[in-house]
Amino acid sequence: METDFSIGVKRLTEITACQKCGNNEIVEKRSWQRHSNGHWNESIGFACGVRYDFSPNFMEVGLAKVCTYDPEFKARKLLTAAVKEEIFKLAEQRGIHPEEMKRLRDKLQYWHPSDW
Repeated sequence: METDFSIGVKRLTEITACQKCGNNEIVEKRSWQRHSNGHWNESIGFACGVRYDFSPNFMEVGLAKVCTYDPEFKARKLLTAAVKEEIFKLAEQRGIHPEEMKRLRDKLQYWHPSDW
């Protein structure tokens, strides 16, 4: 998985499919806000979850969201779930008050693996 914004492509039109899984089903393509150098901010999203953005500042395409079919992403997702369960086990073993346990579950509900 690339950890850098840059993927070595200069134009968004060069990308026809996800570079990780090969999915070519486009779910979102948009242009917004014309930059002072005359180019548009653009993005393209594929069904596998990956999104590429063209940045006029850098004049190149970057990875904005990673592919959810990528094995590395799936491994991080499983690891995140395992860490959550371990936190809940430790909290129960230490006898945390039920109200505090509910608050902990609410806080960790939106804790997901990062794209990077």
